[in-house]
Amino acid sequence: MKRMICSMALGGMLLLAVAPVRAADEDAEITAAQQALETAASHLKAAPHDYKGHRTNALKNVNQALAQLKQATAVTEKRDAKEQKKEAKQEEKAAKKKK
Repeated sequence: MKRMICSMALGGMLLLAVAPVRAADEDAEITAAQQALETAASHLKAAPHDYKGHRTNALKNVNQALAQLKQATAVTEKRDAKEQKKEAKQEEKAAKKKK
């Protein structure tokens, strides 16, 4: 029950931190979530005691979420690199046709 309450509180905090962010960059929301999670991790690390293991569990969950977001941005970077390579090939073909 306490773990569920901690998770709900963390989720609510993240929603409040991420909600105001509006940008054209498609990764802006992921970046904002990463920043909010890093802030949450700092607060959890600074907590005065472990709350019978709940602080440690929450920190573990935050770190897992950060790892997932890192993987998400890696997917986007890989896709973007693939698209750039494809565009470069198309430009190269177009340049050859002009010659």
